[in-house]
Amino acid sequence: MRSNTAATALSASITAAFLCTVGVPAQADDLYALKDVTTVAYYLLWDRVIPQIEKDKPDDRCIVNYETWRTNTEFVMNQSTKLKFIRQRDKMHEAELLYEALKNYKFSDPARDQASRKADAYNFMPTMSVLITTAVIEGGCFAEVEAKVTMMLKAAQTWTSDYVVLHPTVDIWSSNTWWKGPQDIFNQSVLSVSDNLIKKFVNAVTAAQQTPWWGK
Repeated sequence: MRSNTAATALSASITAAFLCTVGVPAQADDLYALKDVTTVAYYLLWDRVIPQIEKDKPDDRCIVNYETWRTNTEFVMNQSTKLKFIRQRDKMHEAELLYEALKNYKFSDPARDQASRKADAYNFMPTMSVLITTAVIEGGCFAEVEAKVTMMLKAAQTWTSDYVVLHPTVDIWSSNTWWKGPQDIFNQSVLSVSDNLIKKFVNAVTAAQQTPWWGK
C-alpha cells in the first residue's frame, strides 16, 4: 500500500480536465511494428492509492469491479474479427502443451524444428497489459488507465560488452488516460476508458495492416 504522500501528489497533479488522454499519434515506424500482429495475449491489473484510514474502518471507495472489467474486456476484444486476444494464463497453458509435444519428435527430425519454431512463436506472442491505478481524492476518485503492448525479441548482444540478453522485450504500442470524477460513476466511466484504449489498439493494428510498406 502506498503512502498518503503519494496519494496527495497524485491528487495535486490532476488538472481541471475531466478526461485526458496521453499519447502521440502513431507514426509510420510505429505502425510497422504492428503490421504482422494477429494474436495478442493479455492480462488486467489494478492498484489503488488510498489515504491513511483507521484500521477498523475499511475503505471501499474507488475500487475497480474486476469481474465486470474482465467481462467488458472480453466482450470488446471479441468484436475484433482480425485480431485474436488470448488470456495470459490460457496462453501459458497452451504453450506448455506445445513444448511438451516436442518430446514426440526425434532431435534429428526436421519436423521437430518446425514444431519448435511454432511453439516459440506462440509462447512469445505480443502481450497487452491494461493497468488501472486509482486514488481517493476530495470529491470522488482519480484513475489512470494505461494499456501497453510488448513484444519479446530473439536473443541480442549488448553494445558495451559481449553479454547476451536471452529474452529482450520492446514496447510496440502504448496509450494512457487520466480520469477524475464522482464515486457513483467511477466504475462505469473508468471501465469505458479501458474499453476505448483496447479499441484504439485494434484500430492501430488495422491501420498497420492496411498501410502499404515499401518492399513488402
